[in-house]
Amino acid sequence: MLLRAVNVNWGLRTAQDWQYTEFELSEDGELHIKVFFLYPVLDKVVHISTKDMLSIKGNLKKTISDPPDVFPDACDGEAWAFDIYDEDGKITYKREKGYIYGVDVLEEIGEILNCYIPEYEKPHYTKEDIDRCYK
Repeated sequence: MLLRAVNVNWGLRTAQDWQYTEFELSEDGELHIKVFFLYPVLDKVVHISTKDMLSIKGNLKKTISDPPDVFPDACDGEAWAFDIYDEDGKITYKREKGYIYGVDVLEEIGEILNCYIPEYEKPHYTKEDIDRCYK
């Protein structure tokens, strides 16, 4: 694996709202995407373009060589966490969950990853679904 990224909804939300998305990117461009609401609603593997892969790798190199600041936590918007791996599977850079607003290299990685999320149907949960989840 080259990269593991998690995009989290930090806004006020209900069980009907998107909670987070996980991305796992391999060196060969295979991207595993999981989207979670109350329950997982999407688990899909796609392949990203060579152009996007080169862009991500370039931004990852910049991130490792000049780590960006981590902005303070808050309770709105979206947060991202990033783990970058070397060829041996060891983490070479870890960014805890936080804002990436204004961090160009991380914003670009996030935009590229998000554009590969396939269309999916937003779930509608019943009271029984919600009660079952929280028991």
